[in-house]
Amino acid sequence: MTSHDLPASVTCEHCGRTNRVRATAESAPRCGHCNSALPWVVDTDNDTYTDIVERSQVPVLIYMCAPWCPPCRHMTPILEQVAKDLAGWVKLVEVEVDEAPEIPERLAIRSVPALIFMKRGKALATHVGAAPALIVRAWVEETLAKASSPAPVTHAYFREVGPHDRHI
Repeated sequence: MTSHDLPASVTCEHCGRTNRVRATAESAPRCGHCNSALPWVVDTDNDTYTDIVERSQVPVLIYMCAPWCPPCRHMTPILEQVAKDLAGWVKLVEVEVDEAPEIPERLAIRSVPALIFMKRGKALATHVGAAPALIVRAWVEETLAKASSPAPVTHAYFREVGPHDRHI
C-alpha cells in the first residue's frame, strides 16, 4: 500500500463529521453522512488560515491571487481543474491577498499569482507567476510524490522553498 492509498481525515463543512477519504479517490469525495461534496477547493482568510491550512492532514496547495490580476484570472480555472483531478490527494486553498493581507506577509509572498505547496503546516515548494496547465499539474504531482522525501523539490519552472524566498 502506497502513501496515496492511505485514507485521510476530511471534515465536512456542512455537518461537521469526519470522513475517511482514500487519496486515490477517482471522483470528488463526498461526505458519508450528508452526501455533501467535501471541501477540496476552499477559501481562507486571516482568521481561518490555521485551521484550514496548518492543521490539514491532507497536503495543501495555497493559491495567492487577486481579482484585479490578469495572470490570476488565467491560473484560477487551471488550479480548480487540478484540484478536481487530484481530489483526495491535495486540497486547494485560495487566498485573496487584498482580503487576507496577513497570509502573504506571513509566507513572504510579494507577487501574485503565487503557489505554495504545504504539508502539515510546512512549506515544501513555491512558485510565483503564471504557468501552463501541464506544468502546474506536473509540479503538483511531483511535489506530492516527493512530499515525504527529504530531497528538495525542484522543477524546471519551480524551485525549492528556502531562506532566499524572504526577498521575492
